[in-house]
Amino acid sequence: MSNSTAGFTIVNWNDDKTSVIDVIEDYATFIDVNKGDDSSISLVEVARQLRESYTANDGFSDCQEYFFTFAECANLVMKMPSESFEGISNLLLYILKVAPDLDALVPVVLSSFTNDVKLNPATSICMVSVLGKLFNLLDSATVNKFYVFDAIFRCAVVSKTSSQFVPQLPQIAKWLHSWPVSDDNKVELVNKLVEQFDNDYRSEVTEFLKLISNQNGSTWVAPFAEMLVRNTLTEPHNFEFDSITKLPAVQGLEQSNKELFTALSATANGQYSLLADAKLDAKKDAAIIKKCRATTLSRMASEKNLLTYEEIKTELNISVEEVERYILIAIKGGILQGRISQLNETFAVEGSTVFGPMKDQHWDCIEHKLNSWKRALLAVSEANSQAEENGKLVKLLSRVEV
Repeated sequence: MSNSTAGFTIVNWNDDKTSVIDVIEDYATFIDVNKGDDSSISLVEVARQLRESYTANDGFSDCQEYFFTFAECANLVMKMPSESFEGISNLLLYILKVAPDLDALVPVVLSSFTNDVKLNPATSICMVSVLGKLFNLLDSATVNKFYVFDAIFRCAVVSKTSSQFVPQLPQIAKWLHSWPVSDDNKVELVNKLVEQFDNDYRSEVTEFLKLISNQNGSTWVAPFAEMLVRNTLTEPHNFEFDSITKLPAVQGLEQSNKELFTALSATANGQYSLLADAKLDAKKDAAIIKKCRATTLSRMASEKNLLTYEEIKTELNISVEEVERYILIAIKGGILQGRISQLNETFAVEGSTVFGPMKDQHWDCIEHKLNSWKRALLAVSEANSQAEENGKLVKLLSRVEV
């Protein structure tokens, strides 16, 4: 049975089938009373016929057509008084849940909402609520789950509540790989999500694209692997390459987009000389070129303690006047530390990020720095000891009478 009170309706979802009929009749009565002239269909009459069929067949097995009518009129829920919306929408979902074939009704419900309800921020919020509950009723790996989610997201965009999906992006990536829909459907949805969130939630979108690209044999993910690589190569402060270079879809770019894959390899390994094979456009791909020069400079700094402007100029293929600019780019990116000597045209390395595999000179450089720190700490310790001895001597002398 349903228990109606002012403003909401409580439903016991574990009622027996006879009480379900009562719930359906309560719902039908409420809709007919409040719908006005929006529909010529009498849901009370449909509910009466459903009861007769249920009684005659001892169940709902032959009642799909009546549930179909309730699904066709689902949009009437949106016309109900706001204080009753939550309760009446719960009743609608309860009725659909007990239908012989819920999956067959889902497209009808979606059509009723999308064709007959004018989307605006207010109605969209209500639809997000109803469709969200419907989404939770469906089995995970179904076509309908995809279409309901797509409808929810479109409503959330209109109601400006789409940010609620940002924490769900990792789960959405998993659903996308399990939903049995066409590649075009998946590509379209991912494009919507990326377009909606890329400006304000770039790091979350990057992680989302990583999950999308972490698949073997899924050809539809290739454009998003390219998007992930381009985002990584053009973001000024993102130097995290290890987490993307091993992704299956990114590895697949070596065959499908060799130039982009080459640009990624050159930048990730700090090898600007290899970037020529990527055939980049100097203007269009200026951000990629700049980042590759920065990682190359950091890689050079990880192999030597002192770099000359001439060495940097030659390795990065730039003018001497640009050397300090690229040093500052690498420092701002957090991959290089050191001191510039404009007089000597040198850069004294104090720290750097290693790009590419560790080499003997890297270990030699680390050992040299550790020894330098060890000597510095020993000098500080000796100075402290001397200061302590001097303090004791001063105290002793202060007690001596002259």
